[in-house]
Amino acid sequence: MNLCNDIAKQANFEQLHFVEGTIEDYKVKEINLLIALHACDTATDDAIFKGINAGAELIVVAPCCHKQIRREIEKHKVKNDVSFLTKYGIFLERQAEMVTDGIRALILEYYGYKTKVFEFISDAQLKPVCFLLSFG
Repeated sequence: MNLCNDIAKQANFEQLHFVEGTIEDYKVKEINLLIALHACDTATDDAIFKGINAGAELIVVAPCCHKQIRREIEKHKVKNDVSFLTKYGIFLERQAEMVTDGIRALILEYYGYKTKVFEFISDAQLKPVCFLLSFG
């Protein structure tokens, strides 16, 4: 945190502050920009909620894992013609990602954000990362 705050100060970004803690504990009435990188499981949802309530002009989230929906899919599996989509672990994970991030995008749009969902592959890691990018 100190390093990031020092860099912001040196760059004359006087209103840019970095703080350590949970998104839930961070008290703010309004913000311009919310960024949540690798916010695991429902932490992404907490960040989106905080951004919407604080009137963020831009919300950028890079979800990490999608365990909440995955647990529900596993708990309520049914047998039908498309059961293969949740039979294997990697397919189940992708379905959970699609459902979770689809709902997130719809929520952001409901609250008036223009939302883009895209994927990139970093040169530093092999796992693709999905971004939800929303403009107020």
